[in-house]
Amino acid sequence: MQIARGSPILLVLLLLVPFLLVGCGDSDSTAPEPDPGPPPPAFQVTTLGATLVDGRPGVQFRAWSNVNVSLVQVILQPPGANALNFSPQQAVFLGNQTFDLQDPNTAYYRWTGNWSIRFIGNQQPSQVPFDVTISVGVN
Repeated sequence: MQIARGSPILLVLLLLVPFLLVGCGDSDSTAPEPDPGPPPPAFQVTTLGATLVDGRPGVQFRAWSNVNVSLVQVILQPPGANALNFSPQQAVFLGNQTFDLQDPNTAYYRWTGNWSIRFIGNQQPSQVPFDVTISVGVN
């Protein structure tokens, strides 16, 4: 089948091709990126020497964050030992407020080396979740 010059099929094809090519481009690339939310909180931790009831050396941890947080769980991983869980019962801590990472009047056995401390909770008042791990040296 031959298409004669001036054929309506040829004319339709010539008019549709530019529209098809334009329609195949990226979707609106000028759309704004979705908001990633606030950055995770930055935690700082200090250590205090302690003596356990049985006379062995112990350590206590005190922490603070740069923003308001509610903590769901803190996992302390001493070097070469099993992880220790501390549950602050979703307590809310204000930014730069110091808080303990153990129950009152208690301490952990002092394993020397780098401890890994994982903070799991939500920023306040936005409720944006976070999971932050830091390393703390214990001598």
